[in-house]
Amino acid sequence: MTRRRVWTFVAAFIALASCTSNSEVIGQRSNPAPQVTITQTVTHTPIPATVPPRLPVGCRSTDPQAGVANPAHYEVLSGCKIAKGLVVMSRPELDGTHLFGIDLNAELEWLLDDGNRASQGGLLIARIVSADLRGCNAGCSGASLVAPIKGDYIEFSGPLVWNKSGWREIHPVWRWVMLKASPTRSIAPAQAAIRPPIRTRPAAPNPACHPSYRGACLRTDGDYDCREGSGNGPYYTGEVEVVGPDEYDLDRDGDGVGCEGQ
Repeated sequence: MTRRRVWTFVAAFIALASCTSNSEVIGQRSNPAPQVTITQTVTHTPIPATVPPRLPVGCRSTDPQAGVANPAHYEVLSGCKIAKGLVVMSRPELDGTHLFGIDLNAELEWLLDDGNRASQGGLLIARIVSADLRGCNAGCSGASLVAPIKGDYIEFSGPLVWNKSGWREIHPVWRWVMLKASPTRSIAPAQAAIRPPIRTRPAAPNPACHPSYRGACLRTDGDYDCREGSGNGPYYTGEVEVVGPDEYDLDRDGDGVGCEGQ
């Protein structure tokens, strides 16, 4: 064998080995990639139980007639109402409650009915029951409320009821807060709120109301005296505007306001 043939043979052998090696590499690359499985964990948040609606401040979820001395004498019209007004009368009662009469803000006069206008001088009556009063001795609720006095301008809350004697009341009063103190109280200026201007109410359309007086429906079938005066009635009223002949002699100083400040 000549030297040329030997080199030719060696070159052919090397070329064959190279092809075989490349074929193996290509075969390896053609294999499919391994499959990867991804597992996702989903966490479900439990739905909370239904939350009862929050009561307005000053209202209670208890029996609206709890602590009322004679519940059969009252019909509950609303479980809780919040009102504002000027205290024009305040006194303890023989049944242990404390009663006060409120000259309501004009926008709240819808809480009144004809009975309030005819027999209560246009006032909304409110009562704190003995169980809620400060100094309670038995069956106490822990509210420990003191009673407002005449001249206090307050916000108060409690059930709206129909007193079967013929008028509406907030009874019992569950909470009251001072908006402006009576001049007879001592109060820091920062605690005081300005009372809305005194307004003149329109004349009542009820023909049973005396046309000479506005601000309360005074009956025409009897005599009236001022609530805080010494007269013998039989009917009594708080402050009223005198717009005609003063038949009941309520405006002693002739300034057009009867039973002024009451």
